[in-house]
Amino acid sequence: MTDSRHPYGEQAARHAADLAARTDSELSASTGGPLRLASICSALVLLLGFWLWLANPVLASPFTGTGWDTALRDEMVSVLVILAGLVLVKHPSNTPATVVAVAAGLGLLAFGVWAQHDLERMAANELLTGFAVIAAALVARLYRAP
Repeated sequence: MTDSRHPYGEQAARHAADLAARTDSELSASTGGPLRLASICSALVLLLGFWLWLANPVLASPFTGTGWDTALRDEMVSVLVILAGLVLVKHPSNTPATVVAVAAGLGLLAFGVWAQHDLERMAANELLTGFAVIAAALVARLYRAP
């Protein structure tokens, strides 16, 4: 007849199980699995929103009608990206925030291709930032913790 009890008692068995569970959770957290990638991409969405807000003075957008249109358009989109980024930082797998960020990124791509710009660097900024926002938001959404 076999005894199914732990040889050192039930308290030792519970302690061993707790220690194994804690070790597994700490190991998976320290190896930088999907949750870490989602957090980094969520923070990247937020940083890209702040970049878009500050890009016009940094890139020296000209003080013309088209320059002001570009600045206002980028600032409007940056508000959406910042708000989506704030939600994604707290909840990386939030679908509505991901949809808002991707829609803002698609808008930036469309503005970069079809809108008028005084300087090519302003169009390039919209294109590159739009692509980066889309990629970061989708990675944050898709690479979440199981």
